[in-house]
Amino acid sequence: MGLLTLLFGCLLLSYVTCGGTQPEQVHLSLTGNLNEMFVTWVTLSPVPATPFVKYGSSQYTLDRTVIGVASHFSDGGDQKIVRYVYRAKMRNLQPETEYFYKVGSTLGYSQIFSFKTFPSSNAPVRVCIFGDMGFEGGQFDDLINGVNKYYDMVIHIGDIAYDLDGKNGNTGDDFMRKIEPVASKIPYMVIPGNHEKWNNYNHYKHRFTMPDNGTPRKEGFFYSFDVGFVHFVGITNEFYAQKWTDYAQEQFHWLEQDLKKTQKPWIISLQHRPMYCSNDRGNNDCENEDNKAIRNGASGLPGLETPLSKNGVDLSFFGHMHSYERMWPVFRDKVYRDNQSIDSQHNVMTPIHIVSGSGGTTHSPHTHQDDREDYSAIRSEAFGFTIVHVENATTLHMRQFATELRKDVDTLTLTKGPGYRPGKNLPY
Repeated sequence: MGLLTLLFGCLLLSYVTCGGTQPEQVHLSLTGNLNEMFVTWVTLSPVPATPFVKYGSSQYTLDRTVIGVASHFSDGGDQKIVRYVYRAKMRNLQPETEYFYKVGSTLGYSQIFSFKTFPSSNAPVRVCIFGDMGFEGGQFDDLINGVNKYYDMVIHIGDIAYDLDGKNGNTGDDFMRKIEPVASKIPYMVIPGNHEKWNNYNHYKHRFTMPDNGTPRKEGFFYSFDVGFVHFVGITNEFYAQKWTDYAQEQFHWLEQDLKKTQKPWIISLQHRPMYCSNDRGNNDCENEDNKAIRNGASGLPGLETPLSKNGVDLSFFGHMHSYERMWPVFRDKVYRDNQSIDSQHNVMTPIHIVSGSGGTTHSPHTHQDDREDYSAIRSEAFGFTIVHVENATTLHMRQFATELRKDVDTLTLTKGPGYRPGKNLPY
């Protein structure tokens, strides 16, 4: 009788808390099809009921239901905590439309959230990009305040929560709860960094749902998606530090084919470990064996700099260093400035590399060496986010907002002629 009373009470509430069956850590992600949206959530106890997402064009009319897919994973820490993960794909969404949704089951469901879909064709897009944001030290208030005001999507380029598996996974739970006001409203896209690799990327693979157009393993290691005028491609260069040659080769061949197929006027690549930087922890951090292998290749590990340049990537974003640095156009250590100004560049010859690892963490910032590298244009050690606004097929604006300083520490306008691709005239 007590259980029936509890269940009946749960059903009467719009936002229920019935032990560990309550949905939490709700977050959205793109599927690769703008008429769809993934939603992922977690419970801390098994749910003996069918998971679902209910959604519609009004918070009072959630008249569409999609059954979710349930899975679970063990943390791998000494407490072996099991978490229960649910994924559902909202389909047949109309462009530029606000949708309302809730997730859960008859044993507990979330509050009602909302999101707005992107336009279906080429249109301006605003995205917030950063890496290396921890539960402690993360710049959450500014991230939350910028949603739909300054950007419509977040891309977190590795080193998430510090760490997702920390304290038997409780740090990951705390982080995912903290970003819910952002990630339940706009897509929160991720790629893994070195802090995700523990226990075979266990938390990364289970907590997030990325497009599955990359590896057939569907682990979210590499993938691509289009929004507005931009083709985004996310790749995992941590394979190079781990010497995972099979994964690196599979990713390399997929990357070449993916970049050749895109018709979008702008291409932005997303990785974790940078190819170029002027950070200093006793030496240039980007001149170690792993970073050189990412750039140039090593035994069984195909280099990534050439395919990114040859196939017309405009901007390459990286994290790993807890700072911000924008490079001049550079390829194989040669700078291609061609009379470009510091804040306005046109028809650049090769991708512009940006290190944006300043999302905020209690790990100390990685300071820059005293002597600036020739390829280094702008650098800052203040925590903050990179905001990219792709205005149209020929104009892109980028700025680095330093949350600690309350100001932009870098701005760049990048323009190109119709149909122009960087990398066509480089010595390969």
